[in-house]
Amino acid sequence: MTVSYNYAIYLGAIVQWGFLFAFLHALANSINKPDKELVYISFVMCICYSGNLFTDYGQTTYLDFILLDGCTLLALLFLKRFKFKSYPVAYCYVTTGLCINIIFSFLMHLDMTLSKYYEYWWFWSVFTVVVGCANICMIIACFINRDFLGLVNLKSRILNRVL
Repeated sequence: MTVSYNYAIYLGAIVQWGFLFAFLHALANSINKPDKELVYISFVMCICYSGNLFTDYGQTTYLDFILLDGCTLLALLFLKRFKFKSYPVAYCYVTTGLCINIIFSFLMHLDMTLSKYYEYWWFWSVFTVVVGCANICMIIACFINRDFLGLVNLKSRILNRVL
């Protein structure tokens, strides 16, 4: 058992607890409000990330994480299509964070399966930091539902320039 293995277990538990508390926070704040979009987003994230608690990191491949994040993204797209009346800021942050996780997990999957090089190198640290920061940003967005990084503003500017 290595330090990175222990780190993965604790980080997975912290992220899952973060989404659980974000869900409970959104649920408590939306009891007397008609819009429940943030509750739905937090619930999907809590349920999908709770699978990480039962993950054996010694046997799991990065392809498993790609599939998990892809299913989570599909569930959120389904909710957006059929349940949402408005799009909360957290939706943009969560979908962006999931896409970042999918991209970096895919790159790690390619690194491990194609190169078969299992010695530590700098990309592993980049992966750990980027995916960890993306998960933390998703949790924060589920709590505060504000554009704290300017991501929605940036998206609006890019779309206005293109159109």
